[in-house]
Amino acid sequence: MAPVWRGWSEKITALGAGADGYLTKPFDRYELMANLDAIMRRTHGHGAATISVGNLIVDLSRNYAKINDVRLMLTAKEFRIVEFLALRKGAVLSKDACLSHLYGGIDEPEPQIIDVFICKLRRKLVDAGADGLSIDTIWGQGYVLRETRNYAALEKTA
Repeated sequence: MAPVWRGWSEKITALGAGADGYLTKPFDRYELMANLDAIMRRTHGHGAATISVGNLIVDLSRNYAKINDVRLMLTAKEFRIVEFLALRKGAVLSKDACLSHLYGGIDEPEPQIIDVFICKLRRKLVDAGADGLSIDTIWGQGYVLRETRNYAALEKTA
């Protein structure tokens, strides 16, 4: 029974010293990914599992996006791109970074596939009534998700 208590003691010590998480072996790869996603959210200033950009809400824990409370019908890859852009709102993301996020270095297609995903994603956002956001192309660099209005301020005045 002593090793169990020592394990808890090590976890408590590590977390108290500033660790963002503590996994013990064996662990499930999905548990690892969930921990890394949580760390990435906090690193980018997102404490909650949802991110708002204009009237787009991206739910990172449930893997869906919605506009005006209507869930968007996105493929898994389209959602991963929205997620990636939303987590790094305002930052230019290269096609290579997007490919790495989508495929993790395994059987990556040509970088032009990102253009196709972005085109389809833009169309779905427009068709769903997206407002207060844009996915802009930065030629030679990549893509950036921008908030075009301050929705938090608009909601307070309404």
